[in-house]
Amino acid sequence: MLDSIRWSASLALRLAMFFVATPSLSVAGTVVGFVVDEDEQGVPGAIVIVCDAEGGSPLHREERRPIAELVMQSASSTLDDWLHATTDHKGEFKLEDVPEGDYRLLAQSWSEVPTPSAPLEVNGLIVHLRGTVEVSVLEEGETLAMIRPLGDETFVYNRGTSNDDWYLVMSRAAPRADPVLMFVGWGGPFLKEAIGYARMPAGRIIVRGLPADSVHYTLFASDSQPGFGAGIADLRNGKIVVSEQNLVTSWGNAIHDPPPTLTPLCEELEDLREARGKNAIYDLLWEGFEDRQSELKRVPALAKWAAVVSIVGPLEREMILPSGTRTCVGDYLSASMYLDLNSSRAR
Repeated sequence: MLDSIRWSASLALRLAMFFVATPSLSVAGTVVGFVVDEDEQGVPGAIVIVCDAEGGSPLHREERRPIAELVMQSASSTLDDWLHATTDHKGEFKLEDVPEGDYRLLAQSWSEVPTPSAPLEVNGLIVHLRGTVEVSVLEEGETLAMIRPLGDETFVYNRGTSNDDWYLVMSRAAPRADPVLMFVGWGGPFLKEAIGYARMPAGRIIVRGLPADSVHYTLFASDSQPGFGAGIADLRNGKIVVSEQNLVTSWGNAIHDPPPTLTPLCEELEDLREARGKNAIYDLLWEGFEDRQSELKRVPALAKWAAVVSIVGPLEREMILPSGTRTCVGDYLSASMYLDLNSSRAR
């Protein structure tokens, strides 16, 4: 059901951003402000990322447009070039030529790299989340912003890999779909409420500055067969309790079978495919949308499944199977993907 897509580290997190369409932006203003610690002292060397408030997508540095727009039009490797500023020795930052509109600023720093060059570089083992703030930028005006800490909790993650092509995104909101749907699950509230991004050296990271709350996270392992995972770190009551679904991919040591909640649906779809042919699952998904399938021809390969969801979705839309079973687009797609994953491994 899914086309094969080749991935590389340079494509990484930017692909997560293509699930929210955002209007184009034009006139611009300036944002100035401070990133401070718990003692209200300025934090030097912190990166401040500019994200679209509506969808959570970071802005492209040169285009000054959300990555969500650009990835639907281009597969350029420059799409991971996010608009950001770095604080000076007093913790002050300045962002110029920011298009008029509403934004969410996200700040973080690294212990080993005093002046990081970009958010998605390998900037070290210890990342400090410095907080978020929402701002409204006015035409030719100056917007003031103060970014303060979210908390002082610490989360340690260790996959123990041999490469640096692992990424972690942390958010106050849960992903909206199973990891088997890859970046589709990152849209909506998860990305809009993101509090930190990190590229993990050798699959390891120490995250400091987290709130004393339940924090959701997603994982992306860049590979020719990419891996995706998700989990919750409960940081309340002075304890760290982690619940994680292991990496979903075709690798031998990863998850290939659906979670128990999807197993009955997978079995029913397998029966449907055996009874009606290999295209039955795909045909049922597109029922009522057949005349729009041609729209996918104009979409870059990297954005294909974002386009599919935008046509047959939303993920919550109800579907009724021939048996009368009621499900939703998100679960239907997830179950289909697990079937495809196991079919590809069997070949």
